[in-house]
Amino acid sequence: MIKKRLKIFSVLIFALSLVLILAEARIAFLNGGDYAKKAAAQRSHTIEVKKYRGLFFDRNMIPLTDSKTRLFTSGGATVNPTVRYPYGSVAEHIIGYVNSDGEGVSGLEKCFDSTLTTKNTLKLSVLVGASGAPIDNTGVGVTDEEGGMQNVRLTLDFHIQKIAEDALDNAGISGAAVVLDVQSSDVLAMASRPGFDRNDISESLATDDARLVNRCISQYNAGSIFKIITSAAALESGAVSADTPFYCSGAVNIDGRDFACHLKEGHGALGFESAFANSCNCAFYSIGAKIGAEQITSAARAFGLGERILCFDGLEEARGNIPRKDSYGIYEAVNYSIGQGEILITPVQAANVAAIVANNGVANCVNIADAIVDENGAVRRNIRETSSRRVISRDTALEIQRCMTLAVHSGTASGAKSDTVSIAGKTGTAQTGWFENGENLVHGWFCGYFPSDNPKYAMAVLAENGKSGSAAAVPVFKEIAEQIAKIYPMG
Repeated sequence: MIKKRLKIFSVLIFALSLVLILAEARIAFLNGGDYAKKAAAQRSHTIEVKKYRGLFFDRNMIPLTDSKTRLFTSGGATVNPTVRYPYGSVAEHIIGYVNSDGEGVSGLEKCFDSTLTTKNTLKLSVLVGASGAPIDNTGVGVTDEEGGMQNVRLTLDFHIQKIAEDALDNAGISGAAVVLDVQSSDVLAMASRPGFDRNDISESLATDDARLVNRCISQYNAGSIFKIITSAAALESGAVSADTPFYCSGAVNIDGRDFACHLKEGHGALGFESAFANSCNCAFYSIGAKIGAEQITSAARAFGLGERILCFDGLEEARGNIPRKDSYGIYEAVNYSIGQGEILITPVQAANVAAIVANNGVANCVNIADAIVDENGAVRRNIRETSSRRVISRDTALEIQRCMTLAVHSGTASGAKSDTVSIAGKTGTAQTGWFENGENLVHGWFCGYFPSDNPKYAMAVLAENGKSGSAAAVPVFKEIAEQIAKIYPMG
């Protein structure tokens, strides 16, 4: 009985197998063409993952951006999106940012877009099965195709840039700080606050504090830092000297109109250097009336004011404003003498004024871009400009240096005195004409250089819509100078 059942079962199995074979044969006959096509489609399929983009480096070849897409494996291969800006906010306003397609839309990213965009690509190769889907456990091939990636080396110093940004953040102010090398006028730092996240600007676009604006190259009322220009014009013309006496009673009458000093009770009798150090408005009103507005504005233009000074086209750099008129009146001369009226200046221009004085009256090109380089720093093409010109005589520059040193020693900038590094500079408090809660909004300025006896760095600090230069800008300048001195000994 058992043998009979086994025989029947075997027959059934054979019959079933025969049916399956015939069915498969039929399918193969009817669909053989499709299977052949799918089999032919079993090949390595390659996709382009990301075009590389050239990098920005600082002067020491520290990368300020990133470009290469990274891969990580976790149960298979996955592409990790590129983080273009690994250092967050560092130098975001001057470098700018790219869009989702990797195209530069702001700052130097936009200016150098064609240079930074290359043929460098990262490609993934996967084995695709007959169904068109990747075949499991066959791995992923990675091809890194070189296409001559070009990078841009800037004059920025990563460490100084970070110091400047941190100092503005610590002070909690909206404004700017620009640091220049005195000998070359290279831009070492250009910090603007508030900052923004370049990896996701959507939040910044929704704010009303203009955080995408680069305040370093925006124009502002100059205030008393402009007295450097007035002093240069007066000394160059011979209208004043270090020994010229003044008397400030708190106001001075010029052409029938009283002009007040910031010190209501007046400064009393004082010489030119003391008038500068204590920012005596009455003394400078008298100087302005004596030399005239045309001489003041001519000196301003000689210092590069009223023009874009960065040796690089494409940035949205404001010119500032130095009026050009067929004729000037006495009131214009008085207002211009203290940096009021129509006088507008940018922080980078202010820093350059300090650099010219510290460099004994010689102006150099203000560079922010140095060269096109490979990833090892080898120069492919120099892009910096190199020229210099004398703006004021050495004697005039040395006299203004003495004035700026005195301002820190015993004048309005005494808060800049430091045990770490000697500082020279000029404060400024600029009336804006805007009011908030019944109070006139002012911009606080401090521009100067350090060390005072052997200048290496020039700097301008702007504090927007706040306190005076001595209260708001001087502490930031001092912090930046002291931190730079710690990492770069000045001997």
